[in-house]
Amino acid sequence: MAQVFTRGFYALDAAGRIVPVLGARALRLPTGILVPALDADDLLGLRSGTPIQFSNTGSGPRMRIADLTIATGRRWAPARVALAPTVKSPPAMEPPAASHRTGVEALPGLVRTLATQLLAPETACNRVATAAAVRALVGLGPGSTPSGDDALCGAALALRCLGHGRRLARLRRAVSPLLHRTSPFSASLLAAALDGWCLPQTARLIALVCRPRSAGALCTADRPTSSGELLELADQIGSTSGHDLLAGATGLAAAHSSQAGPAVRVA
Repeated sequence: MAQVFTRGFYALDAAGRIVPVLGARALRLPTGILVPALDADDLLGLRSGTPIQFSNTGSGPRMRIADLTIATGRRWAPARVALAPTVKSPPAMEPPAASHRTGVEALPGLVRTLATQLLAPETACNRVATAAAVRALVGLGPGSTPSGDDALCGAALALRCLGHGRRLARLRRAVSPLLHRTSPFSASLLAAALDGWCLPQTARLIALVCRPRSAGALCTADRPTSSGELLELADQIGSTSGHDLLAGATGLAAAHSSQAGPAVRVA
């Protein structure tokens, strides 16, 4: 048992990976197992460090913690941002700076540096600069999901939504050797984002940022109609994680859009 939180817990599986076990009202983390029957009474008896026994019987894989037995087969399909073909850039949408509450003050500038390097032609010099920009973000900030990691997730998902397959591969090559620099839980979410897996709220946010004039054409999502709704989506994703994701996505989308014209600020 790695950690207990109000609506679930994080388990460490036999391979050393963090597995979120989620109650019915928990955020639908893409790497998690949904257990609708898991309630507050179940969680009261759990403590960090409690041993977990894993088994695979005729009824499927299970984990046992103290007196609690949980079927560990996935019971839901996580949201995914598809890798789309490159399309003509729409104007990037930038939320008002005063409402953009990132967990680390320097985050937007670091994201701009990363986006500039990722979208530049690949050269030996550029590869070094991209690696340095990624290194500056991995593990940056406090908490189980540092702000820098969340921003990298946003950038990776934006690359997928905008169809930058080669740039995504470049980002993956830079990120993968550095995953040990952050928490195992955050590393698992970052690896998932590179493959497109994310929260449903995140998928909607990415679609709005990257395809504001036709959200849903390449990324399945409802289209919020104002910056207030976009920021409300960000507020639903952790204390600052949503805003950090938003910083990564808007920074990448703005760099993408600069090839076609200036960004447009949402009123």
